[in-house]
Amino acid sequence: MMAGGVLLLVAGLIGGVLWVSKLKHDAGGGKPRVAETMASVEDEAAAEDPFEAGAEKLEASPVVEEPESIDPFAGMDDPFDGGLAESTSTLKPEPGELTGSELWQGAMKTASRVGGRLMLATEAREKGKPAEEKNYRREARTALSQALQVTDQWAREEVSRFDPLDIQVRSVVKLRRKWIDQLAELKD
Repeated sequence: MMAGGVLLLVAGLIGGVLWVSKLKHDAGGGKPRVAETMASVEDEAAAEDPFEAGAEKLEASPVVEEPESIDPFAGMDDPFDGGLAESTSTLKPEPGELTGSELWQGAMKTASRVGGRLMLATEAREKGKPAEEKNYRREARTALSQALQVTDQWAREEVSRFDPLDIQVRSVVKLRRKWIDQLAELKD
C-alpha cells in the first residue's frame, strides 16, 4: 500500500517536471501565443472589474509602509548595556561555543526549575497556603540568582568578546535579561 503511494508520488513529480519543461520549451518558440493569451486576460480584467462598482463606497485606507528589512531582533535591547562592556567586535564564536558551553548549559538547567516552582507557588496560593507559596517563590528566586551569578563573569569576559549581532550572543543576552526581569518580578 505504501509502495503504491510512493510510486504515485514519484510519477506525479516526474509528470510535473515534464510539464514544466514542455511549458518552458513552448514559451521559447511560442512567444506570440503566450503574449496573445496575456493580452486577452488583461482585456478581460479591464472589461469586468468586479470591485470597481463598490469602489466609490470604500474609504481610502492608510498605506502602511513596511520597513526595508525586517530584523527579528529589532525590539531587543542592546546586548552590551547594563554593565557589559560595549563591543564593536566582528569576531564570531564557533558553533555552540557560547550556547553549548558547560557553564551555560548548567545555568540553563538551574533556571529551568523556575517554571515548575512558580506553578507550585500558584497552586499553593489557590489552596490558601501562603507559607508554601512563599517557599516556592524563594526557591525560584534562588535558582534565578544562581543562574545569573554563574554566568555573570562569563558574560562580561567571554560573551562580550564577540559580535553583538551574533545569534549566540543575542541568545545568551536575551535569556539572561529574561532571568533578570523574572527575578525583579519575584522580589515584589
